[in-house]
Amino acid sequence: MENLKTNEKSNFNLFIQSLEKIEDKTKQINYDLKIIKEKEALLINACRQIKTEFIGIDDQIDQLIMYIRPWFLIPESLRRPVIVSLWGMTGVGKTSLVQSLISKLDKRNSYTGNDMGKYVDTYAERDEGALIQSFINLSGQHGILLFDEIQIARTIGDGGQEIDRMGLRNFWALLDTGKVEISSSMFKNNIHQIKNILKNLNMQQQGYTYIPSEFEISFLIPYLNISDSSQKLLVTALETNPVEVILWILSKLEKNEKETLCLDFTKCLIILSGNIDESFSNIKTVSSVSLTPDELADKVSKITTSNIKEGLFKRFRAEQVARMGTSFVIFKNLKENDYERIVEKKLTEISKNIEDNFLLKIQFTDNVKKIILKNGLIPSQGVRPILSTIGELIDVRVPTWILELYRINVRHAVVDFDDYKNSFNLISNGIIIYHDQLVFDKSSENKIVTFSNVQLKYISNHEAAHIVVGVTLFGQLPERIIFEEGYAQNVNPQVRFKEIKIMTKEIAESNLAVILSGFAIEEMLFTKSGLSAGAYEDLKMATELVSHMISEVGMGSHIGQSLKHNDLPHNLSSLKFEDDLLKEKWLNEALVKAKKVLSEQAELFKAIQTELFLERKLSIDKLKTLVQQNFKGPKEEINKIVNRSEHQLFDKIAA
Repeated sequence: MENLKTNEKSNFNLFIQSLEKIEDKTKQINYDLKIIKEKEALLINACRQIKTEFIGIDDQIDQLIMYIRPWFLIPESLRRPVIVSLWGMTGVGKTSLVQSLISKLDKRNSYTGNDMGKYVDTYAERDEGALIQSFINLSGQHGILLFDEIQIARTIGDGGQEIDRMGLRNFWALLDTGKVEISSSMFKNNIHQIKNILKNLNMQQQGYTYIPSEFEISFLIPYLNISDSSQKLLVTALETNPVEVILWILSKLEKNEKETLCLDFTKCLIILSGNIDESFSNIKTVSSVSLTPDELADKVSKITTSNIKEGLFKRFRAEQVARMGTSFVIFKNLKENDYERIVEKKLTEISKNIEDNFLLKIQFTDNVKKIILKNGLIPSQGVRPILSTIGELIDVRVPTWILELYRINVRHAVVDFDDYKNSFNLISNGIIIYHDQLVFDKSSENKIVTFSNVQLKYISNHEAAHIVVGVTLFGQLPERIIFEEGYAQNVNPQVRFKEIKIMTKEIAESNLAVILSGFAIEEMLFTKSGLSAGAYEDLKMATELVSHMISEVGMGSHIGQSLKHNDLPHNLSSLKFEDDLLKEKWLNEALVKAKKVLSEQAELFKAIQTELFLERKLSIDKLKTLVQQNFKGPKEEINKIVNRSEHQLFDKIAA
């Protein structure tokens, strides 16, 4: 019994001695070059391995590794946390990349992740302690803090008004200095709970047996501000000296309540991740038919750090944007070849798993890859639809295929997809041994679009007008003409010209005429009584453009913004009526300009409309020929139109 008491005393003394040793010693760090070299080798190897997991983002991986290198190799040298921001559209792999990096660097035990959506419009938004509780355990450590969906935690509203989010004040302090002060109010509940534990311990004198568990004090340990080694000794002492440990914790918490406890995250890596819609404002969330993977990837590739900054300033206060730093990793969208490689990689992984675990060989034909891409490729949503489609089409069928091969004692088979019968076929030695009908085909939701003669008459006239007015006023051919029957995913026929980066007043006026040209031709051919509802989107787009020109960017009759809401800051709302009159005037002038062009270029219009009506499609090469044969104008100008890559106004500016 005496030995047990001695042991109990020694455990608590060891804990106290560990604190005294840490508090009294002068820290002198001797860098071990060998350890640093080992860390660098681990970082290089992690980079190499991650590149085998992810396709199409090698540059982003290299950039991320470069940014985190100082933190990973010599975190002791840091005076404030390393902050890296990951920006990109949904499904490009931002969060998955972070998770893989954490695993490769063996940082799972010193990592916390937070979806910032949890702290917006909830009770947690008003609770200053809610967010800090999620990562308080990393104080004093070389940890990783991930804050995902950062754009949701905006502090500037759509109207420019400031939003005060009390629960996120600690977050901005964290980004600023890496140090967060804990208010005394946060200790009150903790002190109350520790007193309840002490009360239960005191009841042992009345025959009540109670020993507090490590779990009961785990939520308190971060507030004690002690090292990892001391934490382990504290837990050991809790088993043998529960009263002494609880009294010590209580005294520590009461001391912190009187004084301000400062948590230190200066040695941490902080990763912010999000999608700033304002930075991607020129990219619409559209279907794969309207915007191909390569087209979307090309548009996203033009997004720069400056674009991201501009978007951030619309959501956050300037000083908050500054705290995010400048270490930005901008994710590009994948090209079609990248998606094909991802499908190939995932099917190879499935085949290998089957072979490793069941000693069976199953291969997939190109037809299987095609049905996966057909069902899952939505460029604007990234990789997620592809992965979920593989799960829905392939993973759920694998157990059945395995059982079927075992049943007939076959060790090798090929999985093919029959488009005609809409089914998966398990084939061995050229014979179908199992037939699996695809009951639900996502791609079947994409309606097969066909045009009746009446529809075709309206549509061909409408789109031909857009082409003619655009070719004439822009002085260039469109990039793409979508006018095809078949799987069109409900995308309306449309004409797309190259995106114009600089919007002058003259270019904006040309744009208005091009947008309203479909409405103009219908009015010219069928009078107002024959106008179709097909002009709805055109009128909406024209109204939005002219509103932006006049009310927002100062192209109207006055300087200043005259927006819709009276309570918005910096808003000359008294001029709203005057602006509306001017907008209608500009729209009418644009309509007149469109009609003038259509009258002057009647031969070109007729040639294009006939091609669309008879062939139900029009390639850019064919359009080039029609322009060369039918455009009314000097030969020199025609040659410029078929070869010009920018708006013709830029010829004047360049000159």
